[in-house]
Amino acid sequence: MSVPATEQDAVPTGEEPPDTGERHRLTAVTGLAALSLDAMASVAYGPEAIVLVLAAAGAHGLGFTLPVTLAIAALLAVLVASYRQVIAAFPDGGGSYAVARRHLGARTGLVAAASLVLDYVLNVAVAVTAGVAALTSALPGLYADRLWLCLAVLVLITAVNLRGIVESAKAFIVPTVVFVGSVLVLIAVGLFRSAPVSTATAAGHAPVLAGNATTVGALLLLKAFASGCSALTGVEAIANAVPSFRVPRTRRAQRAEAALGAVLGVMLIGLSLLISRFHLQPVEGVTVLAQLADASLGHNWAFYVIQSTTMTLLALSANTSFGGLPVLLKLLARDNHLVVALPLLVLAFETVHRAYSRIGERLGLGRVPEAPHRDRSLVVVPVSALSRLTSEALTAAVSLGDEVRAVTVCHPDPEDRARTHALERAWAGWDPGVPLVRLDCERRTLGRPIAAYVREVAAAEPGTRVTVLIPETEPERLWQRLLQNQRGAVVAHAVRRDTDAVICRLRFRLP
Repeated sequence: MSVPATEQDAVPTGEEPPDTGERHRLTAVTGLAALSLDAMASVAYGPEAIVLVLAAAGAHGLGFTLPVTLAIAALLAVLVASYRQVIAAFPDGGGSYAVARRHLGARTGLVAAASLVLDYVLNVAVAVTAGVAALTSALPGLYADRLWLCLAVLVLITAVNLRGIVESAKAFIVPTVVFVGSVLVLIAVGLFRSAPVSTATAAGHAPVLAGNATTVGALLLLKAFASGCSALTGVEAIANAVPSFRVPRTRRAQRAEAALGAVLGVMLIGLSLLISRFHLQPVEGVTVLAQLADASLGHNWAFYVIQSTTMTLLALSANTSFGGLPVLLKLLARDNHLVVALPLLVLAFETVHRAYSRIGERLGLGRVPEAPHRDRSLVVVPVSALSRLTSEALTAAVSLGDEVRAVTVCHPDPEDRARTHALERAWAGWDPGVPLVRLDCERRTLGRPIAAYVREVAAAEPGTRVTVLIPETEPERLWQRLLQNQRGAVVAHAVRRDTDAVICRLRFRLP
């Protein structure tokens, strides 16, 4: 019995028809070129961040460059292993957003997504400006045109990506390979050098090395570690963009992630070895990578190849955002979190900018202020009883102002009136040379009558600077401080809210 032609040509059960769109997706190699530029370019500033921190401890501190780098490389290995698991568990991409949303809840996932969106946006800004800054450093005549150069680089990267992620990856393979190859050659040649070939790059530049130290503290090492972790930026981009890879997507993305970790780790450790081998010291105006290229390869064409490829890769590392952000936004849109996300972000950015601009305008930032002048000053001191604290407060007050007035609040209940009368009699007998002003208040409150009195004084005596000095005791032990009342905080809040008076809180420490 013959079978119809349509059935003979059918795809066997269990097999999917070929996806003609797969050729527009990434392989492991092109994925490495499209999504790892940010991470690769970080070797230009990661080791330098470590050296600049350790330089605070002098040459002895610089000796810890390699151990700190090894710790960062260990963290890199953990990150790569983790992201490989994320790729397997979340083949739809999304990285940190997908993990946080499933295991920690939708709100935590949105926090991760917002962080990633900002990271991608800022990565473009930093990458493009860093590349243009490197260009204008080599060609100072272009410095005035750096804004247009930044926009031109951004337009170029956008135009390349409009042709598809595969086309952009193909365009960036050559600069990526040249950069990685150049750095590996620099490391290989440098390891066979017993001394720097050239130090011409650093000649004439002031060193930033501090005086030698005999020990290096844990906080300094942790600071160096934290600063050096800037070399790990961009490691997450592949996990965020798994759908951009060809099938089998998970396996290809995992291979690209592993290759990124291996190449980045080798470059970081190799450059750190050279820093220790050549006893490199940071100087102003010259990058660590430039000094290493000078020391390993000499001040020749090879040096300029390193510098030019570094500059190119820094500028093109913005492409990481073009590869990772669309996938993340797609997932946010699928989860109904994107109808207003981008407009709100733009609105938030503009609102923050306007707020800073208004503050700067009111403060007169960028303008020469008028000369300082002396105003008549009045210091108001709230008191409730005679004590050593009262004496200390009045002593400080008469040292600060032209006139001092003590104020006490009296409420209508008999006990409080009796207390106030006793204070007035004791005050008259003590006669500190400062008048005591009684503030009657029908309501059981402390801050409002004092703030109202300050407003009355300010209105009656324009041009007078009013300071409210609030005396407070501070016991030696923390648990004793918890027993203290919060009258000082209440008065300070009311005066700050309702007046323009200066608030001074005097802490009297009890032994």
